[in-house]
Amino acid sequence: MNRAAIREIFTRMYGAQQLVDEIRYASELAEKGYVVIAPDALAFEERNWSNPQGYAEYFELATRLVQGKTLLSKCLHDISIALDY
Repeated sequence: MNRAAIREIFTRMYGAQQLVDEIRYASELAEKGYVVIAPDALAFEERNWSNPQGYAEYFELATRLVQGKTLLSKCLHDISIALDY
């Protein structure tokens, strides 16, 4: 995930000051040798395939619900794969 994507996600979630603090904290941890994971959520940023914007979230959610799955389970699966890596 690129820096612009991280900035956009945190700006949407927390606001500008929180974004600056979180990026600084992640950078400090990485400089100290820690692994920092910043997954890109399905249907957002680089994983957003819809045009116009906004349809991917609904499609990904609805498709999984029809299959008896949840979008949360996909997000947790993605994080689990990152941790196993």
